[in-house]
Amino acid sequence: MRVLITAGAGRGGISTSLIVLAEGLIGRGHTVYCALWIDSTGKDDYLVARLESSGVQLHVEYLSGIPLSRRFIRRVSVVREIVRREKIDVVNPHYGGDVVAGPIVLGSHLAGRPAVASFHGGERAKKYSFAWFKDRVFGNLASYTTVINNRMHHEVLNRFPRRKNVVLIPPPGLPLAMNLLPEDVRAKYGIPASDFVLGTVSRIDANKRVGRSIEAFAQSKAFSNGGRFVLCGFGPLECETVELGQRLLGDKFVFLGRMDDPSEAYALMDAFILLSENEGLGNCFVEAARMGLPLIGTDVGGVPEIVVHEK
Repeated sequence: MRVLITAGAGRGGISTSLIVLAEGLIGRGHTVYCALWIDSTGKDDYLVARLESSGVQLHVEYLSGIPLSRRFIRRVSVVREIVRREKIDVVNPHYGGDVVAGPIVLGSHLAGRPAVASFHGGERAKKYSFAWFKDRVFGNLASYTTVINNRMHHEVLNRFPRRKNVVLIPPPGLPLAMNLLPEDVRAKYGIPASDFVLGTVSRIDANKRVGRSIEAFAQSKAFSNGGRFVLCGFGPLECETVELGQRLLGDKFVFLGRMDDPSEAYALMDAFILLSENEGLGNCFVEAARMGLPLIGTDVGGVPEIVVHEK
């Protein structure tokens, strides 16, 4: 089977889902193409390199020089061209918030191929806006729509009653090394086995509010008793967040940067925290839960489906 996956580059959890899906399909003998839409925020070089190294045939489309009024038509034409040229069997757009699947589904429909639209959540387009109209009209052409949490499933069915075949598929997160011994990993990073470690694995941006997690830990009894905070991630607020951690926590703040495989980061922790303002589900919560960590999160999106209060 020949599959075309599409998404905006550098969209956090969506990037993780793209990697897991593409590598899984290739591992099962399928041919995978990926169209990445690059806007003014720039592309995620790691995502591009990871997809290329996995054997994905990549098409990068830069939209920053294209007027907003013409981007819809551009997406439709690019998808239709790739589907016809590469004889694609199915198209799978991944999207969230105001980034809608409408033009991708329409391009696939015009090329005579089915589309499976994967919605990852986020702030939705306002009702009767152009983005909402595109999603409502053209999104209904999708053969299936997948969502990643129960709240989202209910929302899609309510907002788009004609949307057919809406399927709940929670993301699995990245593959992790489950056989790591925490004491060995802590010895590698110079962290005593007796120290309590709170941490997070996250994109460092305004939505994830990593700085708020650090501030809360700095006021906690755990920090007063010698606990540490571990941060693994990257993003636009990386410099100021690291500076905040060093200022408030001193040598009790451990910054690991971006890790292709965050298994060691999770193995260092006694508990996991992420205080997102908005969240679809949170791949990191899924990964931390698989590593057996207690979870601290906010009541947004699908997080309460994983982080159950006091359980």
